[in-house]
Amino acid sequence: MYKQFLFCCKVTLKRFQCTGLPYEASKLHYCHLETYRNGTQIASVVTEVLYTLQKVYVAAGLYIQYFRTRTQLLTTTMEYCQHQRDKIPLQSSSAIFAMGYAQQHLPQLLTECPVRANKVFNITGLRIDDSMVPSFVPPGTYYVELRVCNKRNQTVFQGSLEASIK
Repeated sequence: MYKQFLFCCKVTLKRFQCTGLPYEASKLHYCHLETYRNGTQIASVVTEVLYTLQKVYVAAGLYIQYFRTRTQLLTTTMEYCQHQRDKIPLQSSSAIFAMGYAQQHLPQLLTECPVRANKVFNITGLRIDDSMVPSFVPPGTYYVELRVCNKRNQTVFQGSLEASIK
C-alpha cells in the first residue's frame, strides 16, 4: 500500500486541462483550476457517465520535463473494473502505486463496477498542496497525463497537468 511521506517542497500547477473534448462516453460539466493571490490552487472536475460501463481502462503517466523533453518516471495501464469487481490483484508495481495514490488523495473517483449510467464523478475544491507529491519525486518540472476509456476505446475522461516542484 502507498504510504504518504512528508515532502519539503512547494508544488505549483502551471497548467491543468481537460483534453480530447468532446468525450464519447461522458459529459464534462466542469474543468477548472483557480489560483488565488496567496498562491493557493484549487482544482475542480465534474464529469457524468452517459451509459453503463462494464469495463473501464485507466492509463496514467508521470514524466519529468527537462526543457522540451519528457522522461518517463512512472506509467501504468489497467482495467479498473476487473481489479475492483473480481478482486484480481494488480501485478504491476506502478498500478499498485496508482491505486494507492487514488485511495489516499482521490477516493471519490473509486466506485463500484459496472459504472452505472448518469454516475457523476465530482472532484470540486481539491486543494493542491505539498502532501500530494509522492516522496520519490525530486524538485523539477513534471507532466502528468490521465485517460479513462471504455472497452470501445471511447474516452470517459482525459486530462493533463504540468507542475513545478521547488
